[in-house]
Amino acid sequence: MKVAPLLLFLFTSLQIATAFAQKAFLESNTILEGDVAILFVEYTDDTPSMYSLDTSPLDQSFEVLSVKPKVERRHESNKVIHVQHWEVALSPKVKGVIKIPSLKIKQSSTPELTLEVINSTVGESSDEKIWIEVNADSEKPFVGEQVIFTIRLISNRPLLSGLLREPRLEQARVLHLGIDETYVQTINGESFNVLQRKLALFANRSGELIFPSVRFFGKIDVLNKNGQPRQILRQSNTLTLSILKPPSTYSNNDWLPMTELEISEQWSHLDRNLQVGDSVSRTISLRTTGLPSDILPNNLFESGGSNLVVYPDKAKRGNEIVDGNIVGWLDQTYAIVLTEQGNIQIPNVTLDWWDVDDNQQKTIILPGRILVVAAASILSTSETNHPVGLLRWLVGGFLFLLTIVSLYKWSSGRSGDSSRRFSKKQFKHACLNEEALKSRALLIMWAREQWPEESIVGLSDLKIRIGSGEFNLMLEKLDRAIYAPNTSRWQGSQLWESFVDLKIQKYYKSALQQGLLPCLYPSE
Repeated sequence: MKVAPLLLFLFTSLQIATAFAQKAFLESNTILEGDVAILFVEYTDDTPSMYSLDTSPLDQSFEVLSVKPKVERRHESNKVIHVQHWEVALSPKVKGVIKIPSLKIKQSSTPELTLEVINSTVGESSDEKIWIEVNADSEKPFVGEQVIFTIRLISNRPLLSGLLREPRLEQARVLHLGIDETYVQTINGESFNVLQRKLALFANRSGELIFPSVRFFGKIDVLNKNGQPRQILRQSNTLTLSILKPPSTYSNNDWLPMTELEISEQWSHLDRNLQVGDSVSRTISLRTTGLPSDILPNNLFESGGSNLVVYPDKAKRGNEIVDGNIVGWLDQTYAIVLTEQGNIQIPNVTLDWWDVDDNQQKTIILPGRILVVAAASILSTSETNHPVGLLRWLVGGFLFLLTIVSLYKWSSGRSGDSSRRFSKKQFKHACLNEEALKSRALLIMWAREQWPEESIVGLSDLKIRIGSGEFNLMLEKLDRAIYAPNTSRWQGSQLWESFVDLKIQKYYKSALQQGLLPCLYPSE
């Protein structure tokens, strides 16, 4: 009596096992050497599940180029059947008859198959010529020097589709030089179609660099025995480069190997008589041939003295393709606040680089210039009681605001890579030496670092963010020392002592939220 349930269980299990179908077949059982075999695998189940296909048994005799899965649903006998397909592209490693082993899917296995790989020089294929060439314009480049790789897929048969795949390199950066080109070339009296691709390679360390094979995997307009377009795999030879270290005679900390370097500048706000407290802007531009823009150094201009303060903007960079070369460019604008009167010498900007064509170090120079700065205009108290004097006073205040807004426009965009930062040591020196303008500029710089997301234009913006009445009083005295009629000598040491004792409250509302307006030319 106990045998019947056991037989029923075995019969049901057998029905379930046979309900699942596993199929495997080749697109063509015979392929030419250099062609790709396409293996189709199918698994049928009554549950909507996705299973992976283990292709590791194929690795001994084939290189698995791709596995494309697909799922479909069928209705059979009032049931939904789930069918999972795999299309596996295989590149044979040997010629002759090759066994395709069984593949496991869940607990089932596909049947074994055989594939025959025949010599490509027999029959109609003997006249077929499809190959890849790769060459480099330098076999011994320096680290970081541009090397042009030219890849050419050459064929006397029409190509229907496919991908030309260059290798990935960890020890080098590779950039595409434009889009692929196609043209017709005659070789030994025979016409060939050519697909050409150019790459720029920049090695990031010295030593031997192996450029692996470039591959083409695609279809050609020639049918196999099953009447389908043949799929082929072609690959180039490898190339080996010897990457050189920078020359020991090179003196610059930034290694800049290229074929050409240009430098230029543009100034603004120089078409007026400059006074202490005015700001001007200087934009320095670099343009290279054979070097990406992210390698170019920024912050080339520094003040070099106490008579001006420099605020560098974030450098703008980009790359272009010109005549088959990488052309990198960098533009950086500097806002310059003039803090002393007299003739201010703007120093030269110099940059060392390595000319890979002449194989020697060169230096490019951007000449400096002299800015003539007059003392700041001071309004007398008598003028403030006269309508004309009052008008001049208001106009002067308006111009001052324009100057501050201009300064903010150029300096507010500076980024974390800027080398210009607030220096407590410089601020102390400016205060103790009673340099009011420089102290003011450094305070604004400090405030912008404290509140990077807010607009800090002048000392009035700083006052409403400080919770110390004593410090605000010192800020008002600093404003009066610069812009109001002189009544007494400014004591910078008091500002410094107040700054040292300062406790910041960073979450004050802005002046606009409070409905406050800054005071122009504060007086006693």
